[in-house]
Amino acid sequence: MCYAKETRIKMPNRRPRDTTWFKLDNAAKIYPALKNSKDSFVYRIAVRLKDTIKPDMLQDALVDLAPRFPSMFVRIKHGFFWYYLEANPKLPQIHPEPALINQKIDSQANNHFFFSVFYYQNRISLETFHSLCDGDAAIEFMKALIFRYLQLLGHDVKSDGKILTVDQYPSPEETEDSFVKYADKSGKKREAIIPAYHVRAKKFVYDEGRGVITGRMKAEQLIPVSKKYGVTLTQYFVALLTYAIYESYNGFIPENRPIKIAVPVNMRRYFPSKSLRNFTQYIHTIVHVKPNLTFREVLDKVKRDFEEEIKLETFQGSINANVYAEKNFFVRIMPLFLKKFVLGIVGTRLGSRLETGTISNVGIVTMPESVMPYVESFEFNLTTAAVSVHGIGIGTFNGITTISFLRSIYDTSVERRFFKTLVNEGVEVTVESNFWEDKA
Repeated sequence: MCYAKETRIKMPNRRPRDTTWFKLDNAAKIYPALKNSKDSFVYRIAVRLKDTIKPDMLQDALVDLAPRFPSMFVRIKHGFFWYYLEANPKLPQIHPEPALINQKIDSQANNHFFFSVFYYQNRISLETFHSLCDGDAAIEFMKALIFRYLQLLGHDVKSDGKILTVDQYPSPEETEDSFVKYADKSGKKREAIIPAYHVRAKKFVYDEGRGVITGRMKAEQLIPVSKKYGVTLTQYFVALLTYAIYESYNGFIPENRPIKIAVPVNMRRYFPSKSLRNFTQYIHTIVHVKPNLTFREVLDKVKRDFEEEIKLETFQGSINANVYAEKNFFVRIMPLFLKKFVLGIVGTRLGSRLETGTISNVGIVTMPESVMPYVESFEFNLTTAAVSVHGIGIGTFNGITTISFLRSIYDTSVERRFFKTLVNEGVEVTVESNFWEDKA
């Protein structure tokens, strides 16, 4: 193939790739300790273009991003007290998309990188270990990758200030730990520990895949639905998921095990952070089941939980508590092997075991006007956990909202009820599935 040489754009003069090492940010520290055979902490962003992917161009585009995103092109190293990130001298390699998504990243086989870029027909997908960054930061990385790829193809695309481009220097703010930066002494807040209901159903063998069901719909058809109930779209989706779980497993849900849905919230909307690492806090909606529970009751409870939890002072208190715990003298002097043991216990007690499922709405994904003709769709896939069997990723691009369910069980009743309700509300939904329940 010769087109790579013919169309390649000359790179601007830039400093060599940064060799600085980074501490893991406050949120990232727990993931290496919790990563195991059933909890990968890997999520996926996929973009479909209008044309078939040219792998050699995509490979070049990925390598070109290295100086621009120094906190992504790293390997995780063991220190005496903490894990840390160190610039990776190797080059990442793209691969054909595998059948299994969001599997644990084998760093040894991945040149010690903790993200992977795959391609399939006209689709590019990015899978990322959560210690590197959150979903919002990964979207910025993916947008930059798509933009650079189109540049190398010879397309006349312009960033319009919406893309982080390879001719820019990375700013210190992009690699900062915003949790530490914005922590203060205004007080600490810890969420009450309330055990959650966990769906008990036949599971897939972990190494043999996950079920994926994706619904696509016009965003303009969703707005009247949320207005009808007087809630935001995210509140509506959380209530719809909660009620779908209730209807699917009512009779098996103990009264003392509420349906708890974890909802990540982008802290960049509340603090002036430009970090391309983790800067997300979680809220939880809590619905206790009872006979004849109605959707309206669920919706009202979800709305109240959002209003009580989504406050600057609440986020500030949570950030303060987490940073204070990290800086505690006894924690700081504890060797890493002991920290891993303690974090494993804490993560099990305070992590996915306190959640029935997770739903993340990244909102509207924007691209420059000159890029839009080349991009077809966007998709966001969360992972599942050992006991939290549903992960739902939501995003809107070019007027189309995509809702993608990832599940670790055979049963698809939650997804069917979720999308059937939307259809009953007058929303036209196109559903895709990998039909993993038939393959496993």
